[in-house]
Amino acid sequence: MSVLHSESAVSAAPAAPSVSPDFRLVPALIGREGSARHVWIEDPAWCTQDHANDRQVAVEDIWHSGPDVDIELPHRDGTELLAYFRMGLDPYSSEEDKRRPFIFAEDGTTANGYYMDPQHVAEFCDKTIANLEKLRDMARAIAS
Repeated sequence: MSVLHSESAVSAAPAAPSVSPDFRLVPALIGREGSARHVWIEDPAWCTQDHANDRQVAVEDIWHSGPDVDIELPHRDGTELLAYFRMGLDPYSSEEDKRRPFIFAEDGTTANGYYMDPQHVAEFCDKTIANLEKLRDMARAIAS
């Protein structure tokens, strides 16, 4: 009869998973309705999705999304959402650009969206800030 020594048992234990910098391990609900199970996945620190309750059929269906940044237009009759932006990551995408973090932009009226890299966001912000200063000048002109 073979006896397993405690030293062998300890050395045979699986190593704890390592997590990439700026990521954390979180549970994700994976599988078909009625047979889904939780598995542990790497999740970017900025991700706000509830992977534990947002069931996906396969791990490859998981994507990550951060909080929204809304651009709203106030007016005399209320407020309109012009656009919103969020960080995203689709680690299993067939498109390489989606397998690294991006900014996703959508307008407030259609289901269309746009993928943006950091340089696109910087360019958009620079142009928008310059145009907002012009708009502020217009408002000052009619206020006086």
